[in-house]
Amino acid sequence: MLLADMASLSSTIHILQLVKEAQQQHGLRHGDYQRYRQYCSRKLRRVRKSLKLSIGQDSRSVRKSTVDVAKIQDPKLALTFNYAVLFSLLAFHRYLSLFVFEADRNWAYAMQLKQEAAPDNRKRFHLMRKMRTAVRNCLNLEKICKEMGNLDAATKLEVGAYSSWMQGCLHFEARMWANAAECFTTAKTIYEELSSITDLSALVDVYDQRCREIAPPLRFCQFSIGDSSALADLVQMRLEISDQPENTILPDLNKLLTECRQKQANVAESEVMWCGRKLNFSRSVRTQSFYNSLLDLERQIREVPEVDSKLSLYEQVLSECRDVMQNVREEAKGELTTDRLKLLLMEANKGMYCSQVKCACVSEGKDHTEVWEQVNRVIQCLLIFCVFFFFKAIVENLHCFRKLGLADLKERVQLVRIPPDLQPVACKPLFFDLAFNCVRFPFISDEAIGQADRNKDNQKVGGLGNLVRGWIWGSKH
Repeated sequence: MLLADMASLSSTIHILQLVKEAQQQHGLRHGDYQRYRQYCSRKLRRVRKSLKLSIGQDSRSVRKSTVDVAKIQDPKLALTFNYAVLFSLLAFHRYLSLFVFEADRNWAYAMQLKQEAAPDNRKRFHLMRKMRTAVRNCLNLEKICKEMGNLDAATKLEVGAYSSWMQGCLHFEARMWANAAECFTTAKTIYEELSSITDLSALVDVYDQRCREIAPPLRFCQFSIGDSSALADLVQMRLEISDQPENTILPDLNKLLTECRQKQANVAESEVMWCGRKLNFSRSVRTQSFYNSLLDLERQIREVPEVDSKLSLYEQVLSECRDVMQNVREEAKGELTTDRLKLLLMEANKGMYCSQVKCACVSEGKDHTEVWEQVNRVIQCLLIFCVFFFFKAIVENLHCFRKLGLADLKERVQLVRIPPDLQPVACKPLFFDLAFNCVRFPFISDEAIGQADRNKDNQKVGGLGNLVRGWIWGSKH
């Protein structure tokens, strides 16, 4: 088919119905965003292949060009240009579905990351990048549809509502509440108008379902901006959809209610007595949310007139109570385990601590005992010295000045020691003086004279031979 023939067609494309059917059939009925994202990828690949617009996986395989659109006469020539230029000339829904499923694929990827991004900031950053990509695809789709004159007004309005809803999701994830509320309000208004003018019951159901999906985040944005009546509306919405087990917005609505109750939480009331233990539930988001909902239960029951709704409220509270009790038991079990380990460590270290204290006391007592013994010895020496000095005679202390009072003069003052102390005297022993006269010693002077005479006689008898006799052959003596 040539481009001119395609451009002459006039058609109506129901974007929301196309997306909802794909979502319900490929995973989102059970909240499986990964499965739906994979389906969108396969869908895009099949459509590109059938339209002969298949491109490589790398972005460099698509050639960018600014050639005038009017110069394109053959569809085969469009393969050499950016495929976004070709879309501005076509009204065929298979070409437009490329933009739709490209945006929905990025949105599904972002929602998948949202389920996994609670503790990971990197996944949160990836989520925001995918949401911005989805919004960019929606804006391109809206721009192309506005430039194409062969699309009816309903299709253009639906594309605008889809783009506004996607922008609202982006602002909601970015916590830009005012912008998100404005986008959600625009999308909801358009869908309500489309629901009022269409005659197809299937389309009416699809539009009404999208309006119900938009209502909870819209009220949450209004509550975050400052509307205090939004919490009651969210609770009422929760009661209305509680009987629908396959409703996909029920988990999101429960999460919104939890966040709203956290905003209204009273910081002072963060402790409660349970089973004899004081529990602090400010750290547990789930317990704090249940406590806030329990405080608001009576007001909700008074406002609900139907008996079935009241029973639903009680069942919901009992279910949450069971989950919270299990959570509290697990936390208490962990605290008891910690206390038991502390007690065991204390018991293990008690013996060592007592022995160390005993050693310290013994060492301190020994040091004090030795000090007192030294002090006692010094005091005894000083007392002895004082007594000795006091009773010493004055004649022996002439080098010291001693002041005597009247009481001392009345007593007898010892001037000289009488009798004096005995002192050793160097003298001869009495034994030698008495016995020396009776001892006879030998007289050796005569014997010495006789020996000298005999030596002289021997020298005279020998002569010269006797003098040199021992020089050669030795002496006999």
